[in-house]
Amino acid sequence: MNYYSAILLSSVVFFTAQDIFAENSTTLAKAIDRNEKSSKSIATDSREAGDFLTARTAQELLLLLSSFEASNEKQLEAAFESVDKERRGFIGAIESAVTDLNRGVVNTTDRSERVVDEAHQLLKAVTSDSFPTVFRFRGTVVFPGDQADIRLRVRGNNFEYGEPYIELDGQSYPASRPTTKELVIKIPRGLFIHDDEVMVVKTGTLHLPYETGGFFGLFSSDRAIVHEINFVVLPKFLGHTKVQYDVLGTERREVVETGIWHENAPSGCRSFRKRIPAGQEKRSDGGKPQTEPHSVKQLDENRHNSYRDPDVYMKICADPEVADSNGRVKSFRYKIVESWLEPTRTPTVTEQQVNWEADSTITIHENADNLLFTFTDFSGRETEHTPSSNPEARYGQVSFDEPEMVLFRPIIPKYLTAERGR
Repeated sequence: MNYYSAILLSSVVFFTAQDIFAENSTTLAKAIDRNEKSSKSIATDSREAGDFLTARTAQELLLLLSSFEASNEKQLEAAFESVDKERRGFIGAIESAVTDLNRGVVNTTDRSERVVDEAHQLLKAVTSDSFPTVFRFRGTVVFPGDQADIRLRVRGNNFEYGEPYIELDGQSYPASRPTTKELVIKIPRGLFIHDDEVMVVKTGTLHLPYETGGFFGLFSSDRAIVHEINFVVLPKFLGHTKVQYDVLGTERREVVETGIWHENAPSGCRSFRKRIPAGQEKRSDGGKPQTEPHSVKQLDENRHNSYRDPDVYMKICADPEVADSNGRVKSFRYKIVESWLEPTRTPTVTEQQVNWEADSTITIHENADNLLFTFTDFSGRETEHTPSSNPEARYGQVSFDEPEMVLFRPIIPKYLTAERGR
């Protein structure tokens, strides 16, 4: 299941515009509420999954719904089918956008902006010329390592009245030189603390003052529409990598046999025949048998270094010095050491944290086998990579091109760079 599917399952069930028309009991307020719940759910789930493009689109739809609700407060309890087609058309456009977000088809910056722009054009037709509306914002993603203050950029209409500002942590930060269609608000970077691994969401409230209608300016009053703006404080580390593989090698194994050659034996020699079970995949190393004491020497040897014929034949004989005056062999001790090399696999695991804007290299043993590279980003999304199967990671690229090394190169999506609060 991909994360779009997860968003679909966890989001509030929504109705199509046709369903709304069919429900006589539906009011405009209920239609707005239903879409707000769906959009909030999508924004939250997408943000937690690290899909900031979908989260931002859902957040901008919420801004449009909030503006629509505030500018149509006198019609909120009206039956939905009784309101004019322009207002029904706006709700229908929001419904369609929510559907597309759940389907995962709003997956590029162009599509996101087109969806929001279309809904905003419909919103302008059902709001007064003096009412402030917001349809786009940038600068809400706070990257670690940046030093400058955060610059929140807000686009919309009718910002020229009063003194717009954002409230964050109990402090107010005014817009600098607001124009009719754009606001820029500087926020101290010190308000945003980065965790090492966990993303943090910090919420501010954007206040947009406007003047209510009066008769030629008489009996008018000042009011403000308030929007929630969520800032995403990214963790210090993009994620972490895990490299697993087996190191191929060999291990020397030995079988030692000792004994006594008895006195007065008819011969000064003894023959040995050793069979190594083939199922154990053991092999003689072809070395000379070791004997002790030095008065015993090897006179003959025949070893077959083969898995098919792993028998080992050898014969040791006593030196004449250990014989008595009649030529009979006295007793002596012997020791035979049989050794061979067995193949081994040693599991190896290497883990490290990954920075947002610096390549990471992991050294691999020259005898590595079954190499598996796993990247887990800060949202918990995991991708597995091997030299033969190397899918694209959402926030980086993995390369196995260099010998005895894996390279991970972070890639920050363009839409996320555009959100950078600097």
